[in-house]
Amino acid sequence: MELKKILIDNDNTTEISLIGYLDLYNVPELQKALDDEDGRNIELNCDELRYIDSAVIKLFSDTAKKLRSEGLVFRIRNMKDYILRIMDMVNVTGDFELVSEENQNE
Repeated sequence: MELKKILIDNDNTTEISLIGYLDLYNVPELQKALDDEDGRNIELNCDELRYIDSAVIKLFSDTAKKLRSEGLVFRIRNMKDYILRIMDMVNVTGDFELVSEENQNE
């Protein structure tokens, strides 16, 4: 797993690009990266994400709920369809805002 962070000052957002494979082994590193953005909206760019497991899905869901309770936004962008189907099966896609490149310019 590789993480790249970009701070977007105009709307208090941090974009984190997730690259490669995310699983239980990577959760502590990703959790720290998300926690380091305290008080900011978080947008995950998943364009280069190839795989996630249930531990990562739970982390996404928990983070989204925490940010929402603080009046902040947790957005996931460019998630692969096959990963979205898995997230939909476990009924967590409603926990966060999902954005694809096709509807980003609307």
